[in-house]
Amino acid sequence: MKTLLSIVLFILFFNTTFAQHKTYHGSLIKINFHQSAVDTNNAAAEWESVFANEYSTDQFYEKVFTTNSTTYLIKKTSNSSRSGIPFPSYQTVLINANTNNESILFSGYYPEYGTGIYLSTDAKAISTNKGIILSNNYSLAGYHLSSYQLNNIGNTENGIYVLHVAGKLNSKYLVVVKDMNEEDYKFYLEDFDNNIFPTFSEEIKFQNIPYTFSPAPEKIYQLTDSTSIMSFEWVSELQITKFANTVITKIDSLDIGARYFWAYKSQKLFYINDNYLVSKNFLEAESKFDEPQTKLRVGANTAVDVDENYFATIYSDSLFIYSLAEDSLINKIDISTLYNYSHLLIDPPYVYIHKLDKVTGVEEFAEVPTSFELYQNYPNPFNPETTISYTLQVSGYTTLKVYDVLGREVAALVNEQQLPGKYSVQLNVEQISNLRYSLSSGIYFYTLRVSDSSPGKSGLEFQGTRKMLLLK
Repeated sequence: MKTLLSIVLFILFFNTTFAQHKTYHGSLIKINFHQSAVDTNNAAAEWESVFANEYSTDQFYEKVFTTNSTTYLIKKTSNSSRSGIPFPSYQTVLINANTNNESILFSGYYPEYGTGIYLSTDAKAISTNKGIILSNNYSLAGYHLSSYQLNNIGNTENGIYVLHVAGKLNSKYLVVVKDMNEEDYKFYLEDFDNNIFPTFSEEIKFQNIPYTFSPAPEKIYQLTDSTSIMSFEWVSELQITKFANTVITKIDSLDIGARYFWAYKSQKLFYINDNYLVSKNFLEAESKFDEPQTKLRVGANTAVDVDENYFATIYSDSLFIYSLAEDSLINKIDISTLYNYSHLLIDPPYVYIHKLDKVTGVEEFAEVPTSFELYQNYPNPFNPETTISYTLQVSGYTTLKVYDVLGREVAALVNEQQLPGKYSVQLNVEQISNLRYSLSSGIYFYTLRVSDSSPGKSGLEFQGTRKMLLLK
């Protein structure tokens, strides 16, 4: 049975019987959604999360997009401690997939409930004619990305910082800023299609918006010349608004249930309701939406691209790609060979899926182990999963590889620098991503090699091999 990564991590983190350190090694699988087959070895990037008794480090990719023929990944790393720091910290980096160059976008502590205009610190990306605008609702930084250049678009000299860009209104972009001079949030319309840097000259106000703290515009789409549909982070319903004389006024609301996702394309409102993607046509003459139409069964994992033209979901061992712009199903791909996956991303024509490749664990000793040991795998014989354990006396560069009876390398389970301690590695012949070829029943060997990295030492410190039996 497949296990969602989020469930796996939740169980292991809150179960007090796990080892003091567990490291989750994963990859970001890249799938062309116009093709019918999935290559589970086509990894676009890697990720690693660590869960321990006193701390955790969670790493995943939030966004992927392509601009100026260059693909970028946004990776977020969250750090938390069970003592000392009251709220977890995070760092978000932008990665050029062509060069692997990284730039730090945002960093800080997660906000305490009720202390900011927004709760979410997820990275946001919105396309303009000049490039991509990046923000995360909370950090005092907003960026414009174009032609490999990353520019901070806030007026930092005057204490004005861009927090969020909600979308287009009257051919301009609704921008949320923090004015440090007045310790207040303000809202402006900016012409990002023609100018990289905002002018902060066209301020707007909100009227008749039902909010608890202050209005936090999340997303906006224009319905007619004067009518728009908006969402606010603190308000559960969508708001139908009018814009006139620099004031956005609520005129009606639309309840779409739990608001996990919504978008407006080709005069249709798409959203998720009762585990289905549904749509409503906008009747311009009556200024209202008609009855919902069911489009697609939706699973727990969903994604939409930066321009919100494509929607992806995984349900019942299948990956579905739906075109919101064309209101049609593009493809259905069998992913039954893909195990231990979690959330996905989409950047046409590719879908990216987080996949858990292996879990390694270490139990800290009160004293440093006095010897190297490679233990017999358990269970043995096995099908399809077994566990291999070993201890390291000193720090060293460690490899754990599996070979067949002809001496051919089957898979590399460990290939990294490791500290002294006891480690356990799971081998599942149905799930491991770097398996060289499909394995049949028979005898296999696993070899542990450790190179001592202590000062003044070099070379092979330990090598051990054991035999195991796979029965299918």
